[in-house]
Amino acid sequence: QLTSTQQTVSVPITDGDIPNLFVSVLLIKGRTSATLEKDGSDPGKPAFRLGYCQLKVENSLKRLAVEVSSDKEEYRPLDQASISVQVNDTAGKPVQAEVTLWAVDYGVLSLTGYKTPDVLTGVWVEKSLQVMNEDSRQNIVSRRVITPKGADEGGGGGMDDGAENKARKDFRVLAFWLGSAVTDAKGHLVTQQKLPEAMTTYRIMAVVQDKAHRFGWGQREIRLSKPILMTPAFPRFLALGDKATFGAVVHSLLKESGTAIVTMKSLTPDILEVSGGTLSVPVPAKGAAEARFEVSTQSTGTARILMTVQMNGEEDAFEMPLSVRVLASPEVVAAYGTATPEAQETLALPQEVLPSVGGLHLELSSTALVGLGEGARYLVDYPYGCAEQRASCALAL
Repeated sequence: QLTSTQQTVSVPITDGDIPNLFVSVLLIKGRTSATLEKDGSDPGKPAFRLGYCQLKVENSLKRLAVEVSSDKEEYRPLDQASISVQVNDTAGKPVQAEVTLWAVDYGVLSLTGYKTPDVLTGVWVEKSLQVMNEDSRQNIVSRRVITPKGADEGGGGGMDDGAENKARKDFRVLAFWLGSAVTDAKGHLVTQQKLPEAMTTYRIMAVVQDKAHRFGWGQREIRLSKPILMTPAFPRFLALGDKATFGAVVHSLLKESGTAIVTMKSLTPDILEVSGGTLSVPVPAKGAAEARFEVSTQSTGTARILMTVQMNGEEDAFEMPLSVRVLASPEVVAAYGTATPEAQETLALPQEVLPSVGGLHLELSSTALVGLGEGARYLVDYPYGCAEQRASCALAL
């Protein structure tokens, strides 16, 4: 019962109210008069008022301070990096916590604007003053198609076989992943991780939590570089019979100029042949120069190319694949027959046939259903499973 027009009510706040709560106030007034007005109105009837107020609860007590550090800022390919994580609470006291630690190529993260996850905002989500209902009858009465049926996802454009992201044998986007590690009682964690061979910047990200359901995150960037390095300038693929000129770009971070000795070697000479495998290329100080070699295709397949560079006591090398294809649509010819009791089929082989493309497939069966195996397998393994499609498969089988 209110005793004044400015009544104060104390609302207890606990950790369970993070990050917000709603306070509802319901005022009820009984009948004050039984007299009715001449127009029939009833001013003395009972009345009530209802109001809501949102209270924001500070979540700093649930946040942990995370500091990620490394023994160096710049590394060489395949170096061993020492990564340290320190976890403290808001008062600066060390906390024993569980850490998830990983490093990703900064260039890939920049494509989507990826940021280190803040788990705190995902766990302690602001509560809404609302009631949400879910009803599945709309999907029964008026069924909607929500998945593509038999859609062709495309592909085969040759990008997967190209030079992108294949400059070295170990060019991982994800440098390392440490799914779960626990700090010591002083909140400290040290781990040794072997780095890839990519010449790029990696962002090390850490997400932590402790037994008190407190969360935090931290990050640090490291660079992988070399005084002399090469980046490939290869085509995505070559066609059988092609003669091309390509190679790599030599980048120098040295303060003095010099002459780079660049070599290109085909590790599969039966597929790809390199002419003049050594070049001397002048490279300016802190500059770049291109080295090109003449190559010719010998047969189809996946060629392996090794390139090296040496200059002023520094060196670099990479190995990568290059696909050699036949740019023609294959011709398929089929013949069927019955052996009663003998059968003979004559084959005329085309001229200049390639042993690595196409072939001969012979299938014998004691039933007339020969050749229907792939169709039956398609029905059994059909990737969509709504009622009408299951019934259609059963009908065909």
